[in-house]
Amino acid sequence: MKKVSLVILFALLVVVSSTALTISNDNLELRLFEQNGRFSLYAIQSDGTKKSLLVQDDPRTTILTVLAENKIYRMGDSFEFRQQVAGQGNSASFTWRSASLAVTESFTLQGASLSINVKIENISERDIRIGVRYLLDTYLGEKGRHFTADGLPVETETDYVWATPYEIISSNQTDMQLVIETTDSGITEPDRIVLANWKRLNDAAWSFEANQSRDFNLLPYSINDSAVALYYEPQVVGSGTTRSVTLQMKWEDPSKLIPSSGAGGTSTRTSGENSQLREDIRAEMIKIDSLIIQIDTLLDAQTPPNDTTVDAVNGSLQDLEERKKELTGQQ
Repeated sequence: MKKVSLVILFALLVVVSSTALTISNDNLELRLFEQNGRFSLYAIQSDGTKKSLLVQDDPRTTILTVLAENKIYRMGDSFEFRQQVAGQGNSASFTWRSASLAVTESFTLQGASLSINVKIENISERDIRIGVRYLLDTYLGEKGRHFTADGLPVETETDYVWATPYEIISSNQTDMQLVIETTDSGITEPDRIVLANWKRLNDAAWSFEANQSRDFNLLPYSINDSAVALYYEPQVVGSGTTRSVTLQMKWEDPSKLIPSSGAGGTSTRTSGENSQLREDIRAEMIKIDSLIIQIDTLLDAQTPPNDTTVDAVNGSLQDLEERKKELTGQQ
């Protein structure tokens, strides 16, 4: 009797887990799971074969997180929100509503691309600082090279803050790759992109400190388990107004691509340009560290600094700000 009960329970769980709103076109199939507010995404190849572009076994591992002041909500998990799901044609959406926020996550299929728009409306009577983090549980590259960023291989935890790559690629190196686009028209450029072990990112409720001496393992819990976190840092959203971010991903067959002039990716930024950019950023980081030490020394001094010293520090800060604009292209 106990065995029969377990079999029935397992069958019910399978039915529940397979319940999904599905939309598709000739290139992609998207499934929205009502029971947990998550989605899965499949590439449809020319022979009709479907391949998962994100972790297939558990779609709960790709997570939309909303930070509102000091509260962190994993959408689909929070009991403070009522959830609705809708779909029509090549579009579908989740909508969550609480006493203070209305969050809509909209999905649109166009060819081999998926566009995701997250709109957060402040329905409270006060201003709220709102941030967004998207944790994408990639896996195509986990049996080989985990990622490339603008054509350059990424083999350790990496945090892009000063200059985000144009695209992050997770590829099986044969017939399938997921391209996460970050700077194209209509896309909201993330304030920060982190490539790291999925469990380490998942365990961090919001902020995360990347360590370039670490690979994508977290022994003994997860082996070769990599993920991408896109951060859209908090901004003040006034009462009755909204904040919106848009991200985009697509799939390609790497065997059918014509290599660019760079290091093997499809990016328009060449390998040499990336290398020089990284060296420039590293040089600026050294200057920042030196300036922080100088400021700490002045703060620890028994007497306040004179005007000349203060002017010199302010000048260094202005130089760093100007250099930041040059490196990020913000003229």
